[in-house]
Amino acid sequence: MKRILGALCLVALLCGRTAAAEQVHLTWFMWSGTEPEVVAWKHVAELVTQKYPDISVEFQTTSFPDYWTKLPALAAAHKLPDIVSLQSLRSPGFADLMVSLDERIKADKFDIDAFDPSIVKGLSRNGRQFALPYDFGPWVIYYNRDMFEKASLPLPQPGWTEADFMRDAKALTKDGTFGFAVSEPDAFMVFARSKGAHYLDAKSQLDLNNVGMKNAFAQYVALVSKDKIAPLLPASGVQSSSVANGRFTSGNAAMYVDGPWQVLNIRKKVNFTVGMAPVPVREAAASR
Repeated sequence: MKRILGALCLVALLCGRTAAAEQVHLTWFMWSGTEPEVVAWKHVAELVTQKYPDISVEFQTTSFPDYWTKLPALAAAHKLPDIVSLQSLRSPGFADLMVSLDERIKADKFDIDAFDPSIVKGLSRNGRQFALPYDFGPWVIYYNRDMFEKASLPLPQPGWTEADFMRDAKALTKDGTFGFAVSEPDAFMVFARSKGAHYLDAKSQLDLNNVGMKNAFAQYVALVSKDKIAPLLPASGVQSSSVANGRFTSGNAAMYVDGPWQVLNIRKKVNFTVGMAPVPVREAAASR
């Protein structure tokens, strides 16, 4: 079976090469959803050749949902690319197909401690490192800066509170436009955690039925049912994050939750100024 390297471990692979080295062609498989993403990843591949002219990297891609179907199929057919990208929680399932990076990290004195330890651990198995992180993306609030300024509202800032968020969302809900767009469970979890709720019990087991989580979910639902600052999600099978993204980029919702990986796509689609801010915190947390 063709052995593969983990998520963007290209840096470790290339350290120590010389200009006189034999010409090498590598294939790299990574998901992408839009043309701006493809352009960005191809640029990363080109940066390798710029620094190491004897190495070329062929970027291969497919959509995120298809990626997790195609990758196991390629593995079963012994046709895996040289380099693949993985989410940390999915990495252990592919560890047996990967080449450990431990010897390369040690030989090149690569500073793996520069990365967040939780992600480094997620890309390891049984004490061996199989991949390197390429990002650590926190969930954020995207907001329509033009709408905030037109309404003479202060722009969201680090440390803004739930009360600030509700005030702004209510002020921006008018004339068929909503202050916020709810989306998938991941986005809800962000709000739940900002309220101090925990989804793991004392034994690190999943617990969604504790009081904190129940209260956080009720408040999230109330954004639609009671406060009416967010529209209902459609009953169709369309992914809720795509619906929320569409409402935001079309100017129908002033705010929504997503990750920094959407920056390129959002800025390409909108005709207004986009801002980003942390998820609002509880009043008690803000006062500490």
